[in-house]
Amino acid sequence: MVWNLGQQLFGDRYIIERKLGEGGIGITYLAKNQRGELRVIKTLKEQILNRPAWINKQDKLRQDFRDETLRLALCGHPHIVQVENVFNEVNLPCMAMEYIEGEDLVFS
Repeated sequence: MVWNLGQQLFGDRYIIERKLGEGGIGITYLAKNQRGELRVIKTLKEQILNRPAWINKQDKLRQDFRDETLRLALCGHPHIVQVENVFNEVNLPCMAMEYIEGEDLVFS
């Protein structure tokens, strides 16, 4: 599932602005919260969950993602992005976190 511009998530708390990017198993979107602040919504890519090799591991992937987001939400440090919410949207675990402008970190 790809979320589109204007799509509302988590009981209308977030409105999708655009897709930011994707990695191996995750995808991120730029969204606005109810106060008009920019946030990043991260979730799992549905097409990964639906691959035949991953079908029997879907629940573990969802739980691992959720566990990771909850651990990150407990971290409080000026150099660590802050998590605003952890929620499920259409059976996908999601994390809403602060948006920090700048360039991506690239490791060589």
